[in-house]
Amino acid sequence: MYCRSGQGTEEEMYNNEDAGPAFHEFLDAIGQRVRLKGFDKYKAGLDNKTDSTGLYSVYAQYQHCEIMFHVSTLLPFTPNNRQQLLRKRHVGNDIVTIVFQEPGALPFTPKNIRSQFQHVFIIVRAISPCSDHTQYSVAVSRSKEVPVFGPPIQEGATFPKTKTFAEFLLAKVINAENAAHRSEKFATMATRTRQEYLKDLSANYTTSIVLDTGQK
Repeated sequence: MYCRSGQGTEEEMYNNEDAGPAFHEFLDAIGQRVRLKGFDKYKAGLDNKTDSTGLYSVYAQYQHCEIMFHVSTLLPFTPNNRQQLLRKRHVGNDIVTIVFQEPGALPFTPKNIRSQFQHVFIIVRAISPCSDHTQYSVAVSRSKEVPVFGPPIQEGATFPKTKTFAEFLLAKVINAENAAHRSEKFATMATRTRQEYLKDLSANYTTSIVLDTGQK
């Protein structure tokens, strides 16, 4: 989610039609911009056939994990729709959300976000963006049922725009997702989903025909 200077609400962030240079700089630091049409790697539910979810997105790999970001400003913008449901359908259903703040953005509070799924917010604030001294501060807000996860952030720490920062942030995102899945709410949801899949298998993919076990 992209937060301009002076912004602080969910609605304001979803209604940023385009990104400023500071956000583009950040996206280029953490991943590579990819054309969705024909993209054959992990796509996180984005459309790689008809451009219905935008033309481009940002993709990254860290160790053995693939990450496709749902970038608010790269998802389709709908004029005269304050809720921007085409964007919220993706970002609002993510468990982990990076909130990128330009200098001058209002302090972030998760109370401004209306979602059943967004359980961890990683707030990245740009310092002197688009300069030779671009840096970022990082803070985390998580639901109380999500356990603590690393890598740790030292109080008052800032990070220069380097590959080390990108790897730190990607590790933080992956660990946040894994931590959320260990919470009671998501564990219960996962169990319920598996039960429904098993019911579907037993109802629709079983047979009473006796198989000849002697055949190869």
